[in-house]
Amino acid sequence: MLLRRHRRPGIALGHGKLLERFPSSCFSVSPGPHNRPFKGVAQFAIGAIYKKHGETQKAIDVYKQIYDRGGYSKAAVAYELASLYEANKQPDQAKDFYQKLVSEFPDSPFRQNADDALKRLGATAPPAGQKPS
Repeated sequence: MLLRRHRRPGIALGHGKLLERFPSSCFSVSPGPHNRPFKGVAQFAIGAIYKKHGETQKAIDVYKQIYDRGGYSKAAVAYELASLYEANKQPDQAKDFYQKLVSEFPDSPFRQNADDALKRLGATAPPAGQKPS
């Protein structure tokens, strides 16, 4: 669990308690050159926490920011967005991100899952290197 142990007593919180106790505005990484390598990873982890606790729209919002700004594997973020949209019964958005994954990242480890999802959603994958229309 995230923050399971801490040096000071009373600080230990699980994922759910962390999200309940602090507003989403508390979950940011301060700007600065020393934090740049970790910002994308931290934001991706925050998105994963929201996803795990059923906060689908918040997870989508976090992942969209990462997708637009960079800082983490764009293929991984595209896959997370596509799967969240699919689970949230938004097939058009899901297809869009699955197609982006297939066309822009043909060698991604998420490629086969994206191909399978596109078939399941009744869409075809664009050829590798071709942007979805």
